[in-house]
Amino acid sequence: MGNVNSDVYEEVVALPSGQGSDQNIHIINIDAKTLNKIPFNGIGKVYSNTLPILGNLDRDKELEIILAVNYDSQPDEEGNIWPGETYIFAWNADGSLVNGWPVKLNFFNKTSIFNILSAPSMGDINGDGKNEVVITSNDLKKIYAISNEGVILDGWPIEIDNVQNLITFPITLGDINNNGYMEILAYGSGTQLNNLIYAWDYKGKVLSGWPLDLKFKFGSGSLISLGDLDKNNYLEILNHFKSYFYHNKLFNSFYPYDFDYYGNIDYGSVIGDITGDGNSEILKSYGNKIYAFGGDGTLVKGWPRELGGGDKSSTRPFRFGWRWRY
Repeated sequence: MGNVNSDVYEEVVALPSGQGSDQNIHIINIDAKTLNKIPFNGIGKVYSNTLPILGNLDRDKELEIILAVNYDSQPDEEGNIWPGETYIFAWNADGSLVNGWPVKLNFFNKTSIFNILSAPSMGDINGDGKNEVVITSNDLKKIYAISNEGVILDGWPIEIDNVQNLITFPITLGDINNNGYMEILAYGSGTQLNNLIYAWDYKGKVLSGWPLDLKFKFGSGSLISLGDLDKNNYLEILNHFKSYFYHNKLFNSFYPYDFDYYGNIDYGSVIGDITGDGNSEILKSYGNKIYAFGGDGTLVKGWPRELGGGDKSSTRPFRFGWRWRY
């Protein structure tokens, strides 16, 4: 949701559920009326696509719509269809493309049905006052950083060593060392089935002391969340259901609840001040409940809140991901 057309209201930008015939981005106004539909199947038959994100690429008063799409390859010798060409699109609300977009990335990889792992992320990683788009692939374990003009930045893409695969969550961007630049953080599974957090600077160089080994195996991991939980002017790095990391990388078991995520997906946490006391709280879903914790790990009064349903994977307040055709 965001203001994509310079009026006084925010619009809802959504995709239809499933891989049906309606392959359009829908822009819906405050009166629940569809203002526009932007098709993304014009280049070919869609193999998979991420969810869209909103951000300002051209520094005007409107947010642009960014979406990554895989298209079908030509059938191989056995007649199989694989992910083919990949395009990162950036549209204005009227459906016109932003100058320099789309960006074509060749991710073709017959070894996996997954080609784009996550929705793009956006932020000014190099301090030039313009937003960049950062996205992962698992073709060769690469991460791409693309300028607002649709040009891959110098030093990118980067290829990740000693990783079995990146996990299917968007890249997290934030200044974790207070140097004035955003760092790029990703969660991945190592070649020894250990769980790792990777961190790079805006030039694509690995930060000293990283990646960080989370000291557990076979867990599903989660989206990386950042927030200054202890008000020390450093961002803490929060990942997985029992992992809480300070900026100096001291490991702390955090959640006092035994969330059994083995074999399930942990969709991460949202950090913000929900009590209005000036301190950050952590919202986390599990099963049919949403929990709220203070920065010290204590449960906020009145939480958890039950939403109905009992499936452990039913509560999902974090809308990141991709779709693929079976």
